[in-house]
Amino acid sequence: MKAFIYTGGSINKQNITEHPKAGDLCIAADSGYTNALELGVKVDILLGDMDSIDSIPKNDDKLEILRVPAEKDFTDTQLAVNTALERGADEIVIIGGLGGRLDHTLSNLAILEDLADIGVTSVWPQLPAYDMQDLASLCRSLGLAVAVHTDRAVTMTHGTPQQVRDLVRREFDTFRMMEGGSW
Repeated sequence: MKAFIYTGGSINKQNITEHPKAGDLCIAADSGYTNALELGVKVDILLGDMDSIDSIPKNDDKLEILRVPAEKDFTDTQLAVNTALERGADEIVIIGGLGGRLDHTLSNLAILEDLADIGVTSVWPQLPAYDMQDLASLCRSLGLAVAVHTDRAVTMTHGTPQQVRDLVRREFDTFRMMEGGSW
């Protein structure tokens, strides 16, 4: 089963070419509910500590609301991924999750690697085409070292194998620092 997870953070509508179909599971992680509504998506599960959502919907009998404590060991996005896996997802599309808090952005990047490690196909349609330049710039400005494991993350966009290789090379070059780093 395919799951779509809508998170908070910036979304770029023109990069979202894949949309839920009948039978797909749609989960909103906290303020991701707003992003899902903006995209016209009917959410099955709203999950989170509800600290960043404007208002919790009250008149939707089909919406399952899973409220979690504010103090927890996982982000709302990670809990949404775990919920999708528990409900049988073997393919996950993450929408949003970039452009907000740096710790959440980096955690969301790590989620892709975790999913690849357990053999779950994951797609983050915005990641290669939208925020990599901004993320790399932010990491540089904060003096952060970022390890990019291109061989372990399963991030697929539409294109030929050569286009994907070119994309990986470009994104790797985005993170390369002026001193050190190599392809």
